[in-house]
Amino acid sequence: MKRIEKVAIVLIVAGALQGPAMWCLLHYTPVLMQANGKGLSFLQEVLGFGSALAASLISLVCAGWLYLEAERQNHSKWVWCLLGLLFKLPAVAVFYGFAILETLKKDRNANNGTEPIR
Repeated sequence: MKRIEKVAIVLIVAGALQGPAMWCLLHYTPVLMQANGKGLSFLQEVLGFGSALAASLISLVCAGWLYLEAERQNHSKWVWCLLGLLFKLPAVAVFYGFAILETLKKDRNANNGTEPIR
């Protein structure tokens, strides 16, 4: 395994833990600093953790999807995977935008040599 692949795997794991870790940091630190000791309600805790978990799952799904698509289309799979992890759905849109532009460019180049003479 190459060094960049090891770094990518570490970043993917860190990105997967980003949502729950950020949720804990933002929700428990202010509670611990309050003087009256009143914490979050159970519903607030469940909703906050659920949203953090959903954000992490979306990141992982986008990263995995872009990894597989980039591998299939012979692009840099780890770069697209990390972009999917960091930017989620906008990275998927950019990937497919590049794929469409590349297809149009190939079609235009193919047509340049075979156009009929008028």
